[in-house]
Amino acid sequence: MYAPGTSITTTIKVSVRATPGGTKLGQQELGASGTIKGALPVYKVFGAASWWWEIDYTTGPDGWSAANYIR
Repeated sequence: MYAPGTSITTTIKVSVRATPGGTKLGQQELGASGTIKGALPVYKVFGAASWWWEIDYTTGPDGWSAANYIR
């Protein structure tokens, strides 16, 4: 679990969505950085057990990404 303001880095090329599991806004490359926003995480989208976090990425699209692909 991450706290608001936590810095993250992507571990693979990751999709960025408008809402958890929603419309795809774009992608972030492997190693992209960003900050967790103040929103609460969402769990179990697409029937998969995964947390989703709203992220303010340094560049490119901002939005929701699955926790499996950030650290």
